[in-house]
Parts: sequence; structure tokens; C-alpha cells
Amino acid sequence: MPRANIAAVHAWRAEFAAEKRHHDASAERLTQGWSFLVLMLMLLYVLIGHAPYQHDVALDADTGAAEISPVNRYIWILLAAMSMPLLWARRDQLVAVLKRLWLLVAVFVWFFLTTLWALDPAAAHRRFFLYIIAVIISLALVLGFNDSKKLHYAFVVTCGVMVMIDLLSWLILPRVSMTDVGLAAIHSHKNTLGAVMLFCGIVIGPYLMVEKPRGQQVFWSFMMVAVMALLVASQSKTSLSILLVTIFLCPFILFVLKLRGQTIHAIIATIIMMLFFGVLGYLAWCTATGLDPLAPFQGITFTQRTDVWVFVFAEIFKHPLIGSGFGSFWDIDPLLQPSLNAGLWFGSPDLANQAHNGYLDLLVTTGVIGLVGALALLFGWIARGFSELRRILQSNNPADRWNIGAATTLGLFPLLIFVHNWMESSYFTANTIFGTLILVIGMDLDLNRFRTPSVGGGNSSPSSFQGRR
Repeated sequence: MPRANIAAVHAWRAEFAAEKRHHDASAERLTQGWSFLVLMLMLLYVLIGHAPYQHDVALDADTGAAEISPVNRYIWILLAAMSMPLLWARRDQLVAVLKRLWLLVAVFVWFFLTTLWALDPAAAHRRFFLYIIAVIISLALVLGFNDSKKLHYAFVVTCGVMVMIDLLSWLILPRVSMTDVGLAAIHSHKNTLGAVMLFCGIVIGPYLMVEKPRGQQVFWSFMMVAVMALLVASQSKTSLSILLVTIFLCPFILFVLKLRGQTIHAIIATIIMMLFFGVLGYLAWCTATGLDPLAPFQGITFTQRTDVWVFVFAEIFKHPLIGSGFGSFWDIDPLLQPSLNAGLWFGSPDLANQAHNGYLDLLVTTGVIGLVGALALLFGWIARGFSELRRILQSNNPADRWNIGAATTLGLFPLLIFVHNWMESSYFTANTIFGTLILVIGMDLDLNRFRTPSVGGGNSSPSSFQGRR
């Protein structure tokens, strides 16, 4: 073949390759933009809900139970439909991703099985279906972004929008935004506002560690101050306490994670020993003085939560292994709901629609098997979150400093869920803020998608799934 023809073939191949790279880059930008839009819409709906400014529990006149929203399922189905293009764009990754998410899949298989013997099968199937929709959307978003840093930035922007909405609501519509128990703003309850601001604080706070222009730094610092102000006004003690402790401990956690493994183990061992000898010393002092060791705790009710816990414990022993069915204990048919037929003070949908302890709710609905699986997932996410954060903190690659904000948020959030669910129920609880967000963040942690640019500035192909290197 003449050299001219060979050169022409090479030129055509180079032009074709350039066009393909341009097409792939355009498709990737479109996927990232669509992921950003779907995440923002989903997150705003999760944070605000279907009934803005409705601060009282709406009861169904026929059943006396909490009213079921006629639009909630359709909004989730619409969001799922919007996420389908993302799954199609990443279809070549799905098999590998589902293998990495095998424990999450197994947990949801068990949740489905528990609906077969649920106290209220209709409620259990409905809530399980909507939770599966949330899983599909979360998976599509994690795959769509394909980068933890981009996912975190989308969280930051959406949280900024949410903070502005609540702040303006408080300033412009103070009477509508305030309730007798605290500020609720656009949300259904002051505790909901507290949970929203807790999440916004965990997202925006670490973003302040990322290098950015002075104007942006000032703006996001103001957003963080607004988060604290809204949280204080909400009088949500649980959320405020968790955020304050997180802010106080975060520098210490980051400092410790930079240390050598042996030093970290020594610090953990020292803390455990101090706690052990502290308890031992307290018991010795009580023995010497003749005091009851439990006396200081006898008057503590955690805002009357202990009454609910005692009742739920009794119900757990009726079905300890298999539970009463996923989502089939609270806000179900009044003729079947145990709390409404127990004659207790909280036996009303507007007083108690959860155990105020996520682990008790998992135990009573999905049994020991469900609780063990859910805890295995949560502890795995905590371990992976801190492991990735430690890797980035110890990295000598200057590019990793751009990942520090995202790694801190993703590393702290599962721990936040673990702590928050001792007083509230959100972990694998349908129609809750944290119950949805943990799906997105947990899946992202399972896939380990922090990407470090190479020295030449090139990244690995965004369309190919890669776990941690």
C-alpha cells in the first residue's frame, strides 16, 4: 500500500479517536449534570417533605392513624424514572457494583421476607416498595457521579439552598415558621429542622477545609453560622448535641487518624482502660459509702423515651428472631398497631410513631437477623469511611487535599447515624431523612471512589468502575 494511503488511514483513525473522546467527554458532562439535578431534587424533597409548613400530624378521619400522603409515592416514582438514564449510562458497571454491595442486597432480601408475615402486610409492602425505589435512585446517583468529591459538592450546594430557604422562612414568616416547642421553619416539626441542620452542618463544615477563593470561604462560613443559629432556634437537643460534639471532636479525630497504626491502637486502648477503671472506681466508691450505683440514673427518662423502650422490649420478645415485619409496627392499621391497643399514654399517632431508638425499631420489625445484618453494614461503612479518611490524611499527594472535605463528611456520617439512632429512629426507617441519605453515602463508601489525578492531570476513565486502589 502506498505511503500516502497509509498516512490517510492513520489520519482517519486519529480523527475518529478524537471524535470519540469528544463524544465521551460530552456524554460524561451530561451524566454529571443530570446526576446533580436528580440529587438536588431528591435531597430537597427528602429534607422538606410533601407538606411544607404542616406542623401538626394529619390523622385519617376513618382510621385514626397518620394520614398517608397521596402524592409521596408518585414523587418517588418520578425521581426513579429520572434516575433511569444514569443507570443506563453506567450499565456496564452494574454487575461489578452489585457484587460489591452484596451485604446490602442480602439485608434487603431479608427485609422483603419479613413482609410476608408482617402485622400489616399492606403497610409493610408499601414501605418496602418505596424504600427499594430509594435504593435504586441512590445507586443511580452514586454511579452517575462516579466520584465522591463531586457527590459531596452536590450535597454542599443543596444544603446551602436548604439553609437559605429555612433562614428566609424564619425571617420573613416568623409566625408560620415557629411552633410552641421550637422553630420548624418550612419543615413538619422542630426535630425535623434539627435533623436537617445536623446534616447540613456535617456537609458544609468539612467543606470549609477545602481551598477556595476568599469570597466563597466567607459565604460558606456564613452558611455554617446560619446552620448553628437555626439549630439552636429549633431546640432540637439531640441534633444540637451531636453537632456540637462532632465539631469539638473533629480536629482530634483528624489528628489521631494521621498517626501511625500502633499509636492509634495505644490511644484506643488507653481510652478503654480509662473508662473501665472509671467505672470500677465508681463502683468501689459506692460500695465504700453504701450508695446504690444505679441511683443517679433512676430519674432519667430521656424525655419519657424509657416508657416507649419498655413497651417495645416486651413486643420484641413475641417475635425475637423474625420480627413483626419491615415497617409494620408504627403507623399501621389501628386495629393491628400494638401501641394503639396497649392503653399506654403514648398510644396515639401524634405522640409516638417510632421507638425513638433505631436499633429497637429494627429489632421489633426485622428481628435479630435484620438487626445483625443492618449493624454489620453500618460498622462496615464506619470502618471504610475512617480508613479512606486516614489514607487521604496520610497521603503525600498534593491532589488529595481536594478530597479532604468529602472524605471527612463521608467518614463522619455513618458514625453520626450510629449515635443518632440511640435516641431517634432513622436507620432503615422508611420516609426518614437519614434513612435515605445513608443509602447514598453508604453505597459510595462501599465503592471507594475517591480519585487522585495523576501528575500529568489525567484521570482514569470515568465510565469504568474502579474500587479502591
